[in-house]
Amino acid sequence: EMEIYQRLLQEAGFSVVDRMLYDGFKGLKDEVSPLRLMFKWPILGQYLQRRLRSWKWAERNLGHMILFVCRKAQ
Repeated sequence: EMEIYQRLLQEAGFSVVDRMLYDGFKGLKDEVSPLRLMFKWPILGQYLQRRLRSWKWAERNLGHMILFVCRKAQ
C-alpha cells in the first residue's frame, strides 16, 4: 500500500526521501477487537496497554498512518 502512495507522490513531482509507519497501537486496537475489551480489565488492561504502546516492532510495522518525507523535484 505504501508503494501506491509513493508512486502518486512521484507522479506529482516529489522524490520520497524517507517513509515510516506510526501509531501502531491504534492499528492494533482497531484491527484486533478483543484487545479493546481486554483494555477495560482492571490492572491487566493497563499493563497490556503500556506494553503494546512501547512495542517498537509494532510501531514500525503495524502503523495506523504513514509519514512521507519528500523533496520537490527541480
